Amino acid sequence: MPDGSMRIEGGRIVLRDWRLDDLERFAFWLDPGQRWHTLDGPYYPKLPVDQIPEMIARRREAIVRGEPPDPRTSLVIADRETDALLGQVTWYWESAETHWLSVGIGIYDPELWGGGLGCEALALSVHIPGNVLAGNWTAVVYVDDQATKTQEEALLKVFTGQLGGAIADIAGLIGEVVAVERAPSHPCLPTVRR
Repeated sequence: MPDGSMRIEGGRIVLRDWRLDDLERFAFWLDPGQRWHTLDGPYYPKLPVDQIPEMIARRREAIVRGEPPDPRTSLVIADRETDALLGQVTWYWESAETHWLSVGIGIYDPELWGGGLGCEALALSVHIPGNVLAGNWTAVVYVDDQATKTQEEALLKVFTGQLGGAIADIAGLIGEVVAVERAPSHPCLPTVRR
């Protein structure tokens, strides 16, 4: 691995910099007929087939230059055993002024969906810059959409620190709860931004 290259090891996957041997597999998954595109966010249009070679050429040039952006805005999600590309983690600022960061996780092969690889990739990609204990976090609280109103109120009392205990110490780091959302229960839903 060249000096300065990024590699973050997990249990089943690694996040790492792009390599030339990723490009053929990446081109295969960029095809607009691949199923993962149906679940991809609406942020970018599907790349037409005739533009895939140009995208791969730009990625190749960036790899050959050997100067990835710092901080990285895209990392490969690779199998820990084979190091083969499975997807990618990307991020961008919604607002750098307020430190509002958006993260995208893409696992391309539908056969791998539902097995927790996306959750692991998200966990590996999270880094809070600066002193996390300085507080002033901005949080969105997600409540299971099957919860009763009484359950929701009890959870909010816990997670806003009103009931004391260890959770109150963590809640003290939150400067503002910007929303309380209802969503289906999922292990990757809790979201905290700083």
